Amino acid sequence: MESFANKGVAAIAIDARYHGERNGARNKAEGYTEAITRAWQDPDPRREHPWFYDTCWDLWRLVDVLQKRDDIDPNRIGMLGTSMGGIQTWLAASVDE
Repeated sequence: MESFANKGVAAIAIDARYHGERNGARNKAEGYTEAITRAWQDPDPRREHPWFYDTCWDLWRLVDVLQKRDDIDPNRIGMLGTSMGGIQTWLAASVDE
């Protein structure tokens, strides 16, 4: 984040659903495990990884907020993610305007 800021780039990092501070469980490892177990036990294949899509929705809302800020150029907003964050970034970018 500091390297972006040092180059004049506004940078924001979020925790995906069931990760980091957004885990919601007392034991962080258990929260993710419980969420993934619930999803895999659901017979509806569209809900296999619901938090992937929930986090994409969060990213869309974040872009909406950034686009309304006077200190952000709405034509120069980008996303970067690695591993699961890369998948969510790709999904969010592929369907948003």
